[in-house]
Amino acid sequence: WSLTAVSFLFATDMCAGAMMECKNLTTVSVPVLDRIREYSYQDCSKLTKCFAPAATKVGDETCLGCSNLKTISLPQVTTCERRSFQNCARLTRVSLPRVTEIGLRAFAGCKILTKISFPQLTKFDLYAFEDCHDLKEVSLPAVEHILPATFRERKKLKKISLPAATVVDTEAFRGCSGIETVSLPIATQIKEHSPLQIAPV
Repeated sequence: WSLTAVSFLFATDMCAGAMMECKNLTTVSVPVLDRIREYSYQDCSKLTKCFAPAATKVGDETCLGCSNLKTISLPQVTTCERRSFQNCARLTRVSLPRVTEIGLRAFAGCKILTKISFPQLTKFDLYAFEDCHDLKEVSLPAVEHILPATFRERKKLKKISLPAATVVDTEAFRGCSGIETVSLPIATQIKEHSPLQIAPV
């Protein structure tokens, strides 16, 4: 495919995998699309920007392997399904102000992402942020349960704000030796190798 840019001004739906492996695609504009279906832009390795301000859901593996995607801004999205942005290795900025659920490995392999802030997120699956090695700040004000190994070995992580968390599971922050500030005001269960034991053992 030699396609480099796509603009569908009136499309409200597109089939799964619609632009999959369009290796030269750099920009997508779908201003009234309601849902970004699974595999839509998978392995579009030159994609840098996706404009979908009306979308409320991002399907499985939508942008998996979009290694040049740098910014995500999806103001209406409430759900990001499994592996939706996995291996977006150059991703530096994520804006998902209404997202409430994030699936398995959704942001795994986003290696230079430095900040996670999802104000309405209540649930995320295992390994959602795996291999996000450059993370420095985490703010998840509505999440109640931090799953096992969620931020394990994030040595650059400095600031954690989890004001609604009641359970911090096993090894959630194991090996996060750079942590400077932890806010867990109502936590009732802090399990082995969590923020109260952050140094590697």
